[in-house]
Amino acid sequence: MENNYYQVKESGANITRLLQHLDTDNICFISACRGSYPDIPEDDPQYTQKLAARNNTNTKALSRDIHNAGYSYIKVTGGYMEDNPVTNSKIQVEEKTFCVISNKTDSKST
Repeated sequence: MENNYYQVKESGANITRLLQHLDTDNICFISACRGSYPDIPEDDPQYTQKLAARNNTNTKALSRDIHNAGYSYIKVTGGYMEDNPVTNSKIQVEEKTFCVISNKTDSKST
């Protein structure tokens, strides 16, 4: 069985705030980042820059969408293991992620 996982890297005030919400609220983790897009060819010399720019644009849009839907969030760094077809090995991938916190009326019951 493969060991793909999703890891959240955070420290300081954000981790304290995150842990408080884990006990009382429904939360989810979501990211707008992708490893590739059909309209950005991987052989493009500026592939990395274009991919980063697209992911940043999508992350800003997702932030607005979450806010406009009435939810709050904590910015975190998410990560997981991904297959690298070039080297035929696993690589650690990190991406900008939001920990979305439910409305108080949707909170967990105790």
